[in-house]
Amino acid sequence: MTISPEAETTAPAAPPIGKLTRPDNLSTTLDVSTMVDPDGGLVDRGIFTEEAVYRQEMKRIFARSWLFLAHEDQFKRPGDFFQTFMGEDPILVSLNRKREIKAFLNSCRHRGARVCRADFGTTKNFTCTYHGWSFDLDGNLANVPNEYAYGENFDKKDWGLVEVPNVQSYKGLIFGNWDPNAIPLEEALGDLKWYLDAFIDRDPEGTTVVGGVMKWVLDGNWKLAAEQFGSSPL
Repeated sequence: MTISPEAETTAPAAPPIGKLTRPDNLSTTLDVSTMVDPDGGLVDRGIFTEEAVYRQEMKRIFARSWLFLAHEDQFKRPGDFFQTFMGEDPILVSLNRKREIKAFLNSCRHRGARVCRADFGTTKNFTCTYHGWSFDLDGNLANVPNEYAYGENFDKKDWGLVEVPNVQSYKGLIFGNWDPNAIPLEEALGDLKWYLDAFIDRDPEGTTVVGGVMKWVLDGNWKLAAEQFGSSPL
C-alpha cells in the first residue's frame, strides 16, 4: 500500500498514481451565507462548532490561501529545516543543495507516517521510521529497504514527497499555497504590505530570527483568535 498525493491533505494535488479515482459526491458544499447577518451584527454560533463547516473551511480557505511558513533567516545552510502546519497538514520547509527553499507535506508516501518529528534542525535526508523510506532535500524518494518486494513496476521517481506547489517570500517571510494557480503573494497581501513593512522593513539589513520555538495551543475554533484580533478597539 502506498499513499496517493491527495490522500493526506485536503489541498489540491497531483493526480493519484494508478487507477485511483475519487467519487464526485465524496464532499459536499454547504451554503453558510444564512449563518451570518452583517447588517444586524449577528452570527450563528454553529460557525464555531459545526464539524462540516470547519472541514469546508479547511478545503476552501486554508487549501487555497497564502499561509505563513517560516523566515528565510532560519535556513542558512543546505539541510536546514523547520516543521510547521498549513491548516491541519504537517509541513516540512527545507533548504536544498541549490539553496532553494522547498516545502513538503510531512507524510511518507508509503503508509503516511511523518518523515520528520523534530521541530527544526539540519539533516541530509528525511527518513520515515516506520519502514525506512528515505527522501532527499528535494523530496525525491532516495532509498527503499527491500525495494525488490514492491514489484517490478515500482519506480522511486513516482513516490517523492508531496510538494507545496507555490512557495514565495516577502521581505524574508516565507509563505506557501496549495493552489498552483494562486494569485502572486504580493498581490494577495494587498494593503497588508504597508503594516508588514512598518514592522519588518525598518532596517536595511532586514530581520533576524532568534532561535527557539514558542507555541500557543488554543482549545477552540481558529476563528475565535482571528475574531479577537479583528474586533479589538486597540
